[in-house]
Amino acid sequence: LDTGGHLVRRFFRLYPLYAVALLVYAWPRCGNDVLPEVLLKHAFFLHTLGSLDVAFYLNPAFWSLPPEVEFYLALPLLGLLIKDFRGVAVAALLSTLLHLGVNFLPAPSASGFNPLLLQVHLPGLLCEFLFGALAWRLAGSLRSPLARLLLIASGIALWLGLASVFVSIGDSGIATSRLFKGNMGLFSAVAFALAVCGICGAVRQPPTRLRVFSSWAGNLSYGTYLFHNAAPPLLRRLGYNDTGLLFAFASLVLTLAIASLLNLLWEDPWRRFGRRLAHRGGSDAATEG
Repeated sequence: LDTGGHLVRRFFRLYPLYAVALLVYAWPRCGNDVLPEVLLKHAFFLHTLGSLDVAFYLNPAFWSLPPEVEFYLALPLLGLLIKDFRGVAVAALLSTLLHLGVNFLPAPSASGFNPLLLQVHLPGLLCEFLFGALAWRLAGSLRSPLARLLLIASGIALWLGLASVFVSIGDSGIATSRLFKGNMGLFSAVAFALAVCGICGAVRQPPTRLRVFSSWAGNLSYGTYLFHNAAPPLLRRLGYNDTGLLFAFASLVLTLAIASLLNLLWEDPWRRFGRRLAHRGGSDAATEG
């Protein structure tokens, strides 16, 4: 793995559009005394190392960006350690034990670093990534349609079970449950890994329209993630104060429109620039070596 090229590509994949999102969410809060400090922490992905107020101040969805950066930094090392199925399986097991260990750490009684913050960083989330890697490894070796069907059914059943738990006991019940506290993401990752393992490779040659749609959706996924919380207040500022499904649909359309426009004019040009820069750096390194 070309570590330098990987980090360059990831930077230009992540940061240019994130910088725009920071400005969009910070603009309505201009003049607030805490904004400069909060904005600085967000700019360096340090906003999930303190209070929830700081982490959620601009956009609650931003909480997942620090662990994503941590994954990018750890990926070259992971690539060396998990070269085959056995390596992935061992890593998934060890990371699951680490996740469970983090969940049993006591919260501090006084002010200071809260060890439970590790739940939303690499020590608590690495296992979820590795379940995906394990699913990818298994998907390529599955030959039985029945095995694929059972995996898909198991994943859906587990996901529906988790949904029913959430509906029945809510966030407060999950927070007090020894089984579910800190583990909903873990269980969800297992559910999706099972389903993805069964689905991937089942159709050897997907229809052209499906591939085109998947590529389009993938290109807009990051912008949709960043700006979906900006669409509802923007609609209200524009005087559209409806509620219910119609407002949700309008928010979705506006989110996709914003993501599409920014992808065309800002995100994709920076991504292409990052690829060229990474390729040139890799070529130079190869020449020098």
